Amino acid sequence: MNPPNLSKMKSPNLAFITCIEKGYLEGQSLLLYESIRQYAGAVKDCSIYAVCPREGKTVSPETQKALDRLSVIYIDKPLNQNLTFYPYANKNFACAYVEENTNHEVLVFLDSDTLFFHEPSQLLLNVNIDVAVRPVDLKGICTSGTLDDQFDSYWRSLCQLCDVDYDRIPLINTTIDRASIKSCYNGGLVAVRTNKSIFRQWRENILRVTRNSLEPVPGNFWGSDQSTLAMAIWGVTESVFILDSFYNYPVHIIEHLPKQKIYESYPIIHIHYHDGFNAENIEKNPIFSHDFYLEDEIKDFLLSRLPLRDKHLTWSEIQAREGDSHKLAGMKDSKQNYRLKTYEANLDYELF
Repeated sequence: MNPPNLSKMKSPNLAFITCIEKGYLEGQSLLLYESIRQYAGAVKDCSIYAVCPREGKTVSPETQKALDRLSVIYIDKPLNQNLTFYPYANKNFACAYVEENTNHEVLVFLDSDTLFFHEPSQLLLNVNIDVAVRPVDLKGICTSGTLDDQFDSYWRSLCQLCDVDYDRIPLINTTIDRASIKSCYNGGLVAVRTNKSIFRQWRENILRVTRNSLEPVPGNFWGSDQSTLAMAIWGVTESVFILDSFYNYPVHIIEHLPKQKIYESYPIIHIHYHDGFNAENIEKNPIFSHDFYLEDEIKDFLLSRLPLRDKHLTWSEIQAREGDSHKLAGMKDSKQNYRLKTYEANLDYELF
């Protein structure tokens, strides 16, 4: 399918970008698009771009019909030709393509396993704001900004490679383990002002680290999509807004979040659910519990569409599916997930 002529598309103030490919992303993406059209308030009719950036991943005819019904612009173009082994880099290429081929004032990238429940007013960036994001949940590959941190040399090399002043990057706290880190943001919800060309720089950064084989851990590229985003942001602007905690709300690890009262006048705006809507996880999904405030209409909306048709894949399962790449084969010999024991429970959480 040929991509549409984006220059002739309606260009509202804000537009959403997502990545979509055949398989589990189809069901997740359609649910996200429906949530935008139904619950996103002032931005519910904004343009949505569904980008399929790897060759051979075209979505089904049924999904394409659903995209048309939801007025979603489908772009099937092999944008990611350099990092096909690493699907998390799809967002770098998709975002850059939309940024350089449209005229929207603000672009918002969304992971497909996210949903809107209410109007995301903070995404309509104030005039003095260039970026709106949430911090990463756990420290993972981030640095505390001290030389004895095991990932500090990686971040210093990354700054040098991407022409960013290491000392200029401020410290922030992660959302779950409350670690103090050099700013690194969750890639599941990113709003940028397009005249800053941040998404294009994001693509350039990940290509640079690929060409120079700069990896957080030797033989393992995981996490590079988010670290290169931090470089793209801080290489361009200091006008960064940290979104309210009810944006990109990680319901899959809700028990480890700081206690917050969720109620009608202060509701959750946008959730990141990971595998929470798989058939085996719905009954234990916290958003359907009595302790979680969610309007009955939204619960009915979700339950009428769940479980998702295809299972959300873990990173190891993605590796198995994409396993014909020599690069990926090398990654199988190293630690595939960065984990951190939380201070509240003897459990490991993958940093997706």
